[in-house]
Amino acid sequence: QKCDANNVYLLRYLAFSQFETSDFVSGLANSDAFFAKATPDTKIVPKDYEYRAKLLSKNNKDSLAIIEYKKAMELQPDKVELNGDIANAYIKLKKYNEAIEAYKVKMAKVKPNANDYFGIGRAYYYNKDFINADSAFAKIILVQPDLPLGHLWRAKANTQLDPKNEKWSAKAFYEAYISKIKPEEVEKNKKDLIDAYTYLGVYYMNNKDVCTAKTYFKKVA
Repeated sequence: QKCDANNVYLLRYLAFSQFETSDFVSGLANSDAFFAKATPDTKIVPKDYEYRAKLLSKNNKDSLAIIEYKKAMELQPDKVELNGDIANAYIKLKKYNEAIEAYKVKMAKVKPNANDYFGIGRAYYYNKDFINADSAFAKIILVQPDLPLGHLWRAKANTQLDPKNEKWSAKAFYEAYISKIKPEEVEKNKKDLIDAYTYLGVYYMNNKDVCTAKTYFKKVA
């Protein structure tokens, strides 16, 4: 069978494959072309909207991406995990209340994983709801105790909950975070490790343990 280069469905599969190969600009262009050439006879499937949404998000057009995700969900209401993608798009737009609600919808219907807890925790954190943020990050530790992420973000949340360091609430979480970092992960975690070392250095200085404080401050240098 001869291949028809003008076949509208070729544009669909080009857009799909270009997303998978990280060619997001061309992928979006082909998705645009697919929908522009689609006729009433063209069979639009949920994946057309899903991939279009993902491509829009990768091109920093998150408001439009949310619209496409919602179209995909209208055609497949059971695919509740798309609420996680919608929530991520809302976080990029700094619409944290909307992100939280989208995560709640997903997590009510699908067993939450560490990514879900991190996502909703981050939304709470940036929304300055540090108590709920801390609770969400605690769930990450419960699900994946060896993952540094949960310990780090509990430290961040507790730093905000104890801004004057009256209780040094973040200390145990920063210590746990440092202990979970493997040697090969040190470089990519450098910025957060510096925050942890600085916090602990200040803690020991305040507790008159100059020697221990110095060991942490040397790591910052």
